[in-house]
Amino acid sequence: MRNALRMSACAAVAALSISAGSISAQQSGPAYDASATQAEEYDREARSLLNERGEWGRAASLFEKAAKNRGDDPKAAEDWRMAGMMAHYVGKNDQAREALERSAEVALEWGNVELAANSLIEAAWIARIQGDGADTIELVRRAERLASSPLLERAERTALMSRLSEPQPPAAPGS
Repeated sequence: MRNALRMSACAAVAALSISAGSISAQQSGPAYDASATQAEEYDREARSLLNERGEWGRAASLFEKAAKNRGDDPKAAEDWRMAGMMAHYVGKNDQAREALERSAEVALEWGNVELAANSLIEAAWIARIQGDGADTIELVRRAERLASSPLLERAERTALMSRLSEPQPPAAPGS
């Protein structure tokens, strides 16, 4: 009797598993990634604020949200970079450096050596402005190493080395 009950229970569980799997397979259509869609919306809104000086802090926050929502997406590196630059332009240099270094990490994960080096150069400029000599030297050293990568074209390498010799970051948009 016990064995019969166990077998009936196992059969019922198996039947439910099979029917649930087929229902799930029937309901699944094209994949929809709400996080990616939200990231695009944040990015679009942030870019619309770039020409409005009083909104750069908000743009920085939106770019950061976009980067976080992108998760494992190479576009996150550019969003982190923009978040860092906008934070710098509103005087939030600690936040700016953190975002720029994150941009470099994500860019390297995806093999974008040029973006990684540019992000490190910008983080180094900010470290210099903050009077952090040790971090400035380390960030420049890392950017120089990337700038000498064989993965870069000659023009990219030349542009990076030129940026490394500039004494300060470029002016904010509209300055």
